[in-house]
Amino acid sequence: MILDNYGVDVTTGIAALGLGGIAIALGAQKAIENIVGSITIIVDQPFRVGDFCKMGELLGTVEHIGLRSTRIRTLSDTLVTFPNGELSTAEIENFTLRKKFLLRTTLNLRYETSSEHMQEILSQLRELLKNAKDVINEGIRVNFIAYGAASKDVEVFAYIRAADYAMFLAKQESVLLSMSKIVESNGSGFAFPSQTLYLSRDTAPSE
Repeated sequence: MILDNYGVDVTTGIAALGLGGIAIALGAQKAIENIVGSITIIVDQPFRVGDFCKMGELLGTVEHIGLRSTRIRTLSDTLVTFPNGELSTAEIENFTLRKKFLLRTTLNLRYETSSEHMQEILSQLRELLKNAKDVINEGIRVNFIAYGAASKDVEVFAYIRAADYAMFLAKQESVLLSMSKIVESNGSGFAFPSQTLYLSRDTAPSE
């Protein structure tokens, strides 16, 4: 206002300062976004250093959480850097925070398995899961679900208590081997795609 009173035109200068402020604001937008994202990650704690997570389609272990970005060590041992601004709005699946792991598999039994043997197999599988030390009793399901193209299908659904994924795999392996023994001890086995060929001979008409 003082300069204007002295006859100095300040309009051009004010316009230039305005454009400069806009340019600085646009340039700092991503930096501010990442800082806000870092604050969000620190407050919400969707993951911590050492957690095994899935971020989008990427699986890996969190190695470093910085002010601007987070570094993930992938299963291929590569290092991926994510801007915290993106992570604060991304869908993150944290496997480390799990207290139980899902065991879900389908046993494809041979069509030669009789109804009596099928009932005995189902009963023994339910008993196995019920008495297994690390299997959670709530939610156990063992059902004959379908006649498949080459098998009679039995679905097994249960949760296993484990501290990490490696421990879960070891406990799941033990349960699966016990299931295999039950199937074999009842005179059945696992089916595989096969074909049946029927041979016949036409008879010639009599004279």
